[in-house]
Amino acid sequence: MMRAVVLIALVACSKPKAEHKPAVAPTQCPRVADHVVSLMSGAQKYPAEATDPFRRVVNTRCNEDRWSDKTQQCLLEITALDQGERCQQLMTQQQVDAFHRDSEAALADMHSQMHESAPPRDAQ
Repeated sequence: MMRAVVLIALVACSKPKAEHKPAVAPTQCPRVADHVVSLMSGAQKYPAEATDPFRRVVNTRCNEDRWSDKTQQCLLEITALDQGERCQQLMTQQQVDAFHRDSEAALADMHSQMHESAPPRDAQ
């Protein structure tokens, strides 16, 4: 009888073990997006909101298409947009296609926003 009481007490007092989830490495996608956008010619001339459509595309495609660490690092190291072609060689064709498709729409949106919020003539 005593054993049954001890066993019941142990079961009643035991806490379920916390579920151990493997650590997920933080993505550099937001940094990649900010860096790539900073290389755009209009990035310094216009408010940040004007480049947000393209920043969102880079971040979204990077995350959803799971760009490799090598691809992300390559993009963080470029100093001009035309250097991005070497980084695309590290991507799958599907990743490149998705990025180009979404970029075209974002760039059209950015173009219209930049013309709507054009800087004053004396600032050009």
